[in-house]
Amino acid sequence: MASEIIVVRGAGGWRDRAKGYDVVVDGVVRGEVRAGQTLSIPVASGPHTIRMEVSWTSSATLTAVVGDGPVVFGCSSGRTDPLTAVEEHPDSYVDIWRAASVEEVQAGGPIPLVSTRRRAGSLPVLALVWLLGLILFGVGLLAGGGGWQTVVKTAGLAMFVFASWTVAGYRGWLKRRGR
Repeated sequence: MASEIIVVRGAGGWRDRAKGYDVVVDGVVRGEVRAGQTLSIPVASGPHTIRMEVSWTSSATLTAVVGDGPVVFGCSSGRTDPLTAVEEHPDSYVDIWRAASVEEVQAGGPIPLVSTRRRAGSLPVLALVWLLGLILFGVGLLAGGGGWQTVVKTAGLAMFVFASWTVAGYRGWLKRRGR
């Protein structure tokens, strides 16, 4: 007997507002859902896997047993910091959960508190590097007593530190991803 999986994307949130999430059921892209939209996918009764994908990131993969009635899933931009999700856990970028009804998700109903695997107290690496570069720039200005030569030298040092740390961070990210 045929049934359906219904995917509802919440209308709120700023992240990925203009992007559509690909809905992947049993490893096949079956459609796209944008902010505030609902997608109905006819499937056969039985177990199915579902996940959302956007760019090179995704949600966790959930499994549901579909019976005679529809099975509803809600999705929204993830609660994990975007840089942390992209760098460390690309499968936590989008939140996905099993919902009781379409109306619950559309009304902004409860998003289950599932682990997003974020490390406690982690700062996005890029933000930390930018902050350090700005601090170095400010210290150079204060120590040099002004003057354009001092500003140029300090800016060059800050950019060198920023560039080298960014390259090192990117290489570390590639190594963690096994590339």
